[in-house]
Order: sequence, then C-alpha cells, then structure tokens
Amino acid sequence: MNSDRHIEALMLEFIDELEKLNSLDDMVDAFEKLIGGFGYDSFRCAEIVRRNEPMDPKKAFGRLDRDWNVHYREQDYVYNDSTVQMALQTRYPFTWSSLKENHRISSLAEKIFKEAQFDFRFNDGLLIPIHLADGSVSVVSIIGEKPDTRPVVNRALGMAAIYLHAKARPLISDDSEISSACRKALFSRRQLDCIQWVAEGKSDWEISKILGISEATVHNHVERAKRNLGVHTRIQAVVEAARRRLILL
Repeated sequence: MNSDRHIEALMLEFIDELEKLNSLDDMVDAFEKLIGGFGYDSFRCAEIVRRNEPMDPKKAFGRLDRDWNVHYREQDYVYNDSTVQMALQTRYPFTWSSLKENHRISSLAEKIFKEAQFDFRFNDGLLIPIHLADGSVSVVSIIGEKPDTRPVVNRALGMAAIYLHAKARPLISDDSEISSACRKALFSRRQLDCIQWVAEGKSDWEISKILGISEATVHNHVERAKRNLGVHTRIQAVVEAARRRLILL
C-alpha cells in the first residue's frame, strides 16, 4: 500500500508530465496510468449541462468501460444517477460507498449501483465534481473492481483530475480534437464486432456463428449501433463507422 508521501509524489509527477503533453489521447493515457496504480480500471470526464439534460459528447473524454457506458446511456441512467445529483450539490470528491453510507438514495439509484457491481464488476467509484465560474459543472468519474478509496488517495486523485480537466478542456470544444477512445465509448465491443463483420459481408446468421451468440442478439447489436451512428441502413452504418475510424475496411 502506497504511503502518504509516495501518493503525493505520484500526483506531483503526473502534474509535471501533464504540463508537457499536448495530445488528448496522451493525457488520457497518463491519467489512466495514474489511477491504475490505485486499483481503478477506467474513467470519464463529462460536462453536466443541467440535471435533466444528457451529457454533451463534445465536452466529454476518457475511456470509461465501453460496455458499462453503453448500458448506462441506453437505460438513461443519468436522470436517476445519485452520483450525478450529488456532484451538482458538492465541490468535494466522494466515493460510491460513502454516498450510499451517508445518504438516502432511491431504489433505482440502488439498482444502478448493483448492476455496476454484479454485472460489470465495478465495486466502487470516485467522483470528482468540478464547478466552474460560468456555472457549468463537470464530473470526473473513476471506477474499478478493487480501488484504493482511502481519503488520502481521494484527495490526490481529486487534485490530479482537476489539473487534467483544466489542461484538456480547451481541446474538446472541437470535434477534431475528441480522442478516438472517446468516439468508441458510445459503442459496446459486440456492437463494433458485429458492424465489422457486416462490413465483411456476413449475414446475421453467419455473425452469430462466428461470435457464438444468437442471431437475434446480433440483430439487436447492429440496430443499436445504427442508432448510435445516426443512420438507417447497414451500408450507411459501415460507411459511418469506417469514417469515424471505429472499424477497418
């Protein structure tokens, strides 16, 4: 287990490295390396516009677990996520476990936590709210199976996340600067696998045999990918996915 002094040194090293980076992908890589040392698996930073509005994809970056991210979006959990509601109310980092322990949450919010834990193996998370002078609120969400949630770690990662947000925010106002990882975050691995095989000319039945899943499941993955891509046909889906560099042709 890292000592307090070592944790502080790691945070300062990250900030020094961040100052030298100009690529959003490189910044994401550096932060992933930092949080990985404390048992976290992935993260995402998103700007919350209002409580009842979705997050703006042009103001989001990071590599939150793809399958969890897709499931979260498809279920519209942002409207009932107690962590988002808490982030609007506090300026201090907090963990999932501390939120559940110290606050009453709804049954749907509890369902979100249970699905994250039992279906996706994310046992805890750290949320860092970032309130800006213009009234906007961003949240850095870090999740993991066995994270170190000691207060000293939370404070260090909170500070590192604030530096990351300040450095990255000017880069994400333009679509061209959004990282390839962020573009892929809207799609599950299975959705991209299915679209890749559609590009190879395979039918739903053939893809089901290749991937070892049912034909109906393949069809559902393709249809969801089409909706996420904003297209109506499979050919359009292949073209748009290739244009966004989500698949290879």
